Amino acid sequence: MTVMITPTNAGAPNILQSLGLNLIPVVKKGQSVQFTMGDGLDGDCPPRTVTLDRPFDMMDRPLIRNDVRKLLGREPLARHVMLARDITTGREHVMGVKRQDAEEFENWTPYDLNAEWGTKGLAGTRIHDVTKLYEMYCGAQTLANPDHLVTHFSYYDALYIAALFSNALGREARLPTEAEMEYALQEAIFQRAVAQNADGPGSINNYTADDRGFKALLASVWQWCLDNYGPYPDGVLNNPTGPTSGDARVLRGGAWYNYDLGCRAACRYFDHPGIRYYDCGARLVVPRT
Repeated sequence: MTVMITPTNAGAPNILQSLGLNLIPVVKKGQSVQFTMGDGLDGDCPPRTVTLDRPFDMMDRPLIRNDVRKLLGREPLARHVMLARDITTGREHVMGVKRQDAEEFENWTPYDLNAEWGTKGLAGTRIHDVTKLYEMYCGAQTLANPDHLVTHFSYYDALYIAALFSNALGREARLPTEAEMEYALQEAIFQRAVAQNADGPGSINNYTADDRGFKALLASVWQWCLDNYGPYPDGVLNNPTGPTSGDARVLRGGAWYNYDLGCRAACRYFDHPGIRYYDCGARLVVPRT
């Protein structure tokens, strides 16, 4: 028998205050923005015209270690996460959690569903082991460098954290699409807060906010996007979401060690969604209705 998990304090108004986060409007309700995505400097980012008209807010900074520790604390016994993929959109969603010593997964009532399931339904499920994630962030009484940007963070980790944040916020939060991310990046200030030979991106306190209030959009950590990696389609596109299938996911923004060309708004990077690499972090968006 499956048991539905209902968030114990969904809609808690203080989750943003607890994490010290701000949500900044990028596309406002009733607004339609058109921009050129891609600059042609690399073979996989040819210029194309993109329209965004679905309103969303974006976190003012990438996730830091303290965010992850606090959000994992909302499901302290979770050890495995079940992900299911929508065949129509290609997106994966958190659908269940298996807790410590439990024999079965418990269904999740997620806020991270960004669309109705497609007409073709669901593809097979995937099990993601979060044991190591809990060891990294919750294994010690005191978390080292809690204000440092998150690294060694996989795409699947980001989906799980987005689901936890969604449940705490009381509405959907997710990774940005590649188009949403590039639009936000185009007005970002370029700033190296640490030396290129540093062993990590350092503290969020070292980064200066731009005029909109965003920190560390460029040259901090590679930040996961929702999309599967693949070639850009031709033509004018409205709210593109990338290919419906693929083995890799997109990352944007460039890391502290990259040369300037690798930290420009149009630069694309990709990696396997299960890898916890030393330069991968995340920043979430909250869609508006």
